[in-house]
Amino acid sequence: MSIKQMNATYVPEEDRVMFRLTTHPSDEYRLWLTRAKVAELMLLSDKVSVVRLQTQHLPQQAKAIASFQQDHIKQTTQFTAFAPESRLPLGETPVLVHKTRITLEQNVQVLHLELAIGKTLSIRLTGDQLPKLRHLLQTIAEKARWQLDALMASGLSVQSSPAGHPPAAPATEPNSGTGTPTLH
Repeated sequence: MSIKQMNATYVPEEDRVMFRLTTHPSDEYRLWLTRAKVAELMLLSDKVSVVRLQTQHLPQQAKAIASFQQDHIKQTTQFTAFAPESRLPLGETPVLVHKTRITLEQNVQVLHLELAIGKTLSIRLTGDQLPKLRHLLQTIAEKARWQLDALMASGLSVQSSPAGHPPAAPATEPNSGTGTPTLH
């Protein structure tokens, strides 16, 4: 399965991100990502980007190239309106992601999302989709005011906030340009 479009919306009442992705030809998957899973995916994408480049470059060079590529994605990527699809294989209600991992299979990155319903979605990330996913998650984490970059840089573990605590950021309207970034 390959991605056509990715979308992330911070939902303050849940203190989670609703991650939606559409695939070829016309499926849409709706998933919940906790703060911890967003941070985990950001870290994994950074590591996999460097590991993939280390097949052709020295470790320090690979790290610098990956950083340059991520900066380029930040500067050139345009967020667009999300186009929902007609088929919802997991249903309309988002499904919680329990575990994440990214593998390299024949130099192609594959995102594996283990779901609370006992299924695993395995999605091929072609071209620049991994750095775009990283950018999307970083953007939505900033809108949620989760301060994940500071936590990841300090080496602290990231945990979801306990139930009953106030949301980290005010609600944002879907498709308002502030709460629902979408990448193609």
